Amino acid sequence: MQNSLTPSYDLRWKLEYRDGTRDKIGYWTRPGIAISEMASFQKTDGLARAIVEVKDKETGIIRTPVHCAGHDFCLFKWVQLAKLGIGKISGNVVGLTLVTREVEATFYIDGKLKTELRKKEDKEFHYEGYGQ
Repeated sequence: MQNSLTPSYDLRWKLEYRDGTRDKIGYWTRPGIAISEMASFQKTDGLARAIVEVKDKETGIIRTPVHCAGHDFCLFKWVQLAKLGIGKISGNVVGLTLVTREVEATFYIDGKLKTELRKKEDKEFHYEGYGQ
């Protein structure tokens, strides 16, 4: 991957529920700071779909290039370009990954999509049924 990507899209995660519970939606192209803003701390009981939403910076059109059924959802991961700061490592968000039981799909801010099958050891490490 290049050192910098041309940002054509904003990204966010979204969780849709079957039971009529209000959908949970993350911030555009940045991780949440409070626990209530983080996807990993949202309930997964009754989850219908986990989604990566993207918004075209020119047109403002929102679409869903990556999604999975609730029972296959494991987690979301932000992809950042690392940069060293004083006493910390931080970076600009360049992508958002949706991890399912079988696949990791990453949508990048420049519009590229990368999918990979999960390795056996990754699947074994993931705690089956967490939060469900």
